This record gives sequence, C-alpha cells and structure tokens, in this order.
Amino acid sequence: AGAISSDDQRPRARKTFDAIQYADLLAMIPQLVGPTAMRHAMGATVLEFQALVDIGELRPTTQVEGMKTPWLASDGLRFVEALRQKGQAISDDDRTWESIQLASAHEGLWVGDILSAINAGTLSVGLRGQEVGYHGVCVSREEVRSLKKAKLQAEDKGLETSMSVAEFGRSIGIRDHSDFARFVEAGHCPAHLVRPLDTAHSQLRMTQAQMMTFHRKFVTTSTIAAEFGLHRNTLLALLRAHDIAPFRAEGQEFGRIYLRDEVVAILPKKPASHRG
Repeated sequence: AGAISSDDQRPRARKTFDAIQYADLLAMIPQLVGPTAMRHAMGATVLEFQALVDIGELRPTTQVEGMKTPWLASDGLRFVEALRQKGQAISDDDRTWESIQLASAHEGLWVGDILSAINAGTLSVGLRGQEVGYHGVCVSREEVRSLKKAKLQAEDKGLETSMSVAEFGRSIGIRDHSDFARFVEAGHCPAHLVRPLDTAHSQLRMTQAQMMTFHRKFVTTSTIAAEFGLHRNTLLALLRAHDIAPFRAEGQEFGRIYLRDEVVAILPKKPASHRG
C-alpha cells in the first residue's frame, strides 16, 4: 500500500509508518479473511465461491503473494446484498427455481452470463427463506432455458456473419495459421472471442468490419495481386527491389503481411486516360 518503502533497510521490528495517514489501511487489515471465512460470510458453497472468483466477480483485496487472508468479507456481503435486493420470496419447495450454480451446470451457461442477465433485468431472482446468503439466490429454470435459447440463436447468427481467424488467414494467403493467430493475439488486428455453448473450446473470429480494418492497414501478396491485378512474382520482385520487408513489431514477425501504405507507394502507376 506504500506505507513502507520496498527499499527500507530497517529491521522489521523497527519499520514504522504514519498511522494517521494510513488509518484506512489499519482499519481494513483486521477485516481481511481467508477463502473459507469469505464464502461462509457470503453463504456460498465451495463451487459457488470458486465460480465467482473464476469469472472475476470476486477479487482479492490484496495481491500480496502468500497472503492467506486476502479477502475483504464486506466486498462479498455487498455483492450478495445487491443480488438479493433484486429478488422476491419463493417457496423453499418450489422446484421451478434453482440456485445460480445449478442453473449454470444444468444449462451449460457461464455463471457470468446468468449474473449479467440478472443485472440487465432479463432474469427474475427468487429468494428461498431457509437460505440467507448467495446459495439462497435462485433463478427461474424456464427463464434460464429461454436465455440459453436466445444465446444459441445469437451465436448461430454471429457464426454465419463472421469467419474464424484461421479461415480469414487462409483467405488472404497466409498458409501458416500460427503466424496470423500470433498477429491477432498481439493486437495488430481486431477479433473477438467466441465460446459456443456446445463446446468448451473458445474460438477467435472476425466480423466483416474487423476484416475491413485489417485490409485498410495491411496487405499480403495475395490481396495486393487481386486488388491491383499484378502477378505475384512481379509483386515479389518489386518488394525486393524497394527493400520492403514484412511487418514486424517488438521483434516479432508474422509471415508475409505488409503495411498497405508501404506497398501501394511502390506499385506502378496506371497511365491517366485521355479523351480525344
């Protein structure tokens, strides 16, 4: 927290700091708890707590390595209370409702998707009287099934109007998929991550707009030959003659991908047409 400098050479017992300036830090430290105490305060099972951590909904207050009590219980309590404020009482015996974790497992939806729908107001929240914490926060099974159906339809539409990074790489003449994948992952070309509900594997895909972003800044020998009607060998000779090298950044190369402006600048100019 900056109260003690990392280069302070004093023995631990003699390291002091301004207690008034860091009063908030001193007040917080006794409230830090371990994961077991945190989930007990929230009324969450082990699986429920871990799922919330995995999606980043719950974050440790401190990232100090080896810290056994990095959680602030009040953060978890605020999260649970915010959810419960959206709910209404339901019968403990009503099987048309189930906990968020069970709904996630039964329908194959991420817990994060369910929480997002709750916050957006598209999923109702039910509260079981016997459970006062997170485990007692329930969602309608019918509404969750409808959410899954809508998500599948959106994914199908997205898959129809987009292309995988590997497919786009092949379409522009990049044979080595790993080259173009590294190019995208390094942030030089926009793409989006899709995780279809029927598979555990995520996939990088590109929309038409994202493909156009690539074409506005970059070219390959295949795209420039198609656009300007040049033979590939002619283009390669021009690149060598003008010492135009493939694009690279931070010491990384990505195959034969070139900056558009550099390549277009060396192309032979078409003669202007004249009218008699």
